[in-house]
Amino acid sequence: MKFVLSLILGLSILVGVGCASHSKNMATPEQVEALNKLLEQRFFVITADWARPLPTQSMNAIANAGLLPFNSTLNRIDLADSESYLRIAGDSAIARFPYFGEQQMPGIYNPKDAGIEFKGVPTDFKMTANERQGGYNMSFEINDGTENFEVTAIILPSNYSTVSIVSTHRRLIQYFGKISADTNE
Repeated sequence: MKFVLSLILGLSILVGVGCASHSKNMATPEQVEALNKLLEQRFFVITADWARPLPTQSMNAIANAGLLPFNSTLNRIDLADSESYLRIAGDSAIARFPYFGEQQMPGIYNPKDAGIEFKGVPTDFKMTANERQGGYNMSFEINDGTENFEVTAIILPSNYSTVSIVSTHRRLIQYFGKISADTNE
């Protein structure tokens, strides 16, 4: 009995020390400063590597039929062979993402170009510090003439970013990638 209690106590101490020694924010001061500088200039691009659509019964059927891109699952669609970005250039926002998911209301889409695209000046643009993760939260709304998009992004000092897009016509989709300086200024 003493051995079991000693073992449990020892494991508890190891787990406690292991968890306590893990810093919540692993970013270096240099990474934080570089991100701050990049966001202040407001000329940056988030390039997506993969997407996660909202899982629905229809999307499960598509995945089970093998209709997703090569090397993809429903929870992680590889975007390696597609143009996928959100660009902030001064006061403008430009995006081009492939869309995987369900349409919520009828619309006319060009079958060759049924992705999420917009270009213009967003409304309600906000960039706020994300104290919990150590980066920034960005949000705005934009209209492409047909659809309204609500865009939110989490930008971390490690340059990893998550972009979530909700549309008036389509279901939620998230894109995961990295932020970098926009070389197309």
